[in-house]
Parts: sequence; structure tokens; C-alpha cells
Amino acid sequence: MIVLPTLFHQARKHIQDSIPYVVHGQQRVRRMPREYKDNPTPAQLLNRQRIKTLTALYRSLIPVLQRGYPERPRTYSILNAFNHANNPHAFNTIQGVAVLDYSKLRIATGTIPLVRFERVHHVAGNAYAVRLRYSVTISAASEQHTVTLVAVNHDTRATATATAPLQQRTDMVIFMPYDAPAAITLYAYVLSGSGSKASDSTAYTDYYSL
Repeated sequence: MIVLPTLFHQARKHIQDSIPYVVHGQQRVRRMPREYKDNPTPAQLLNRQRIKTLTALYRSLIPVLQRGYPERPRTYSILNAFNHANNPHAFNTIQGVAVLDYSKLRIATGTIPLVRFERVHHVAGNAYAVRLRYSVTISAASEQHTVTLVAVNHDTRATATATAPLQQRTDMVIFMPYDAPAAITLYAYVLSGSGSKASDSTAYTDYYSL
């Protein structure tokens, strides 16, 4: 182990075949590896593809995802929870490539019972009229629950969101901005009145052509 003199205190890049670094406030140096060996298996390559896709999608959906994982472990960030919920669950493998399936994507997870899509109508312009059915009978404990409905454009990743009080059958309308033919997936989940619990999200995909 070599402790570097003050001369190297501000070093940020490697010097010839050495790399300076700091341990417990001391400047030290180690040799650069002669070569990097990375020979991933097909499974590892698929996992890298999935992580890359989910990370890029997460950046687009941050406002939508903020409330969807209230029951995640304390050590998990929203991104951790999003990856855990969807890798590999939300992907199909097609000719060795990991392809995201929006209909399998979960933008929320939790222990509250689900709402399910009972009816979806594509109405005037870019609006969807949706009826959601709660999977269990509403009780006093669920009277303060709300339903969140989210629309995601597959191409642009633009989103729209609507919320409503939970009912046994909840009717909602959501407006999805787009100006070209696009595939849209609608997601719905239940959130407790305190925001501390959620349900898993359910999905409905519509391929719309102007």
C-alpha cells in the first residue's frame, strides 16, 4: 500500500499506470488493471437491457411514480421499488432482446385490494371514459381511499393523471395529450387516505389510430 504525498492531493485522473484514491482521509494509489474482463452471460445482458430501459422510463415517469410505492422497504428508493416490481416481470424476451410490455408494467405496488378495468370507452378527441370495479366490498376502513388513474403514451412517454374517491364502481374521465397515432396504456391503483398504503396497479392498453 502506498500513501501518496501532498503533491497528489488534488489528483482526479490516473497518472500513468496508477489511480489515486482516498481512504480515511489519506491519499493512496493503486495500479490500473491491465485489461478489463467483461464477458457477460446472455442472462446478464438481458438484465442490463431491462435495467437500462426501466431507468430511462423512470426519469419520464417520476411525477407519476412518487405516490405508487408507499409500502416499499425503507432502504429502497422509488427507483429501487420500480425496478424490483418490473424486472423481469414487465418484459418479454424476443430474439434475445428484452422488450418492455406496458400492459405488464406496475406503476404501484402494495397490499390494498385491486381495482379492475370494467369498461373503457375512447370518447371525443383524446378522452377516455373509464369504469373501475373494486375487487372487494368497500368497508369503513376503505371509505377514505382514492383511485389514481394514469395514462402513458408509449411513444412520447407523456402522461396524464386523474384521481377520484374510491367507490364500488368508480367512473372517471382522463384526457391524454397526443397529436399522432399512439399506443396508450391506462393504469389504475388504490391509495389509502393517509397515502401510506397502495394497491398493485392494473393496466389496460389501447392502440388508437387518428
